[in-house]
Amino acid sequence: MSLFEALEAQASTVESAVQFCDRQLIISPITLRPRFNPNATDPAKQQEDPLSAASDPRQKTLVCAAWTAGSLARLPAAGTA
Repeated sequence: MSLFEALEAQASTVESAVQFCDRQLIISPITLRPRFNPNATDPAKQQEDPLSAASDPRQKTLVCAAWTAGSLARLPAAGTA
């Protein structure tokens, strides 16, 4: 449920980010997959892990498809491309 509850906050987050941009804001990718390790001290470990898609089993489910559709419905209205 928290995944879908977070959809409501996406628009507010984008509206805040748009205030810092002088160009159109682009949000990409929309995924549950981790993009990098922000806690890594070695730059090589901050890179995307190709096996990390397996870290969230919801990534290949209809739940994720519905969450993605919800994101796509909310983000353009908030001012993203």
